Amino acid sequence: MSDAREQTGLCLNGLAVAWIRQLSGSPIPVLGSLKQERIAAASAGACTSLPRPLWYRLLEAVRSAPVA
Repeated sequence: MSDAREQTGLCLNGLAVAWIRQLSGSPIPVLGSLKQERIAAASAGACTSLPRPLWYRLLEAVRSAPVA
């Protein structure tokens, strides 16, 4: 995660939103926070397109298994 944060400049919330936005079907993340800093982080993530290799590395990290 620290590599992804350094590469994109996003915090974990921003990374999560950026990752979700690139799932097939174009899901729309719903925030459960009214805190200004979390909304700003999510907004930054929504405006960021993750490189495909990074997207798959994050998927593999979550699954703890390589993507075939």
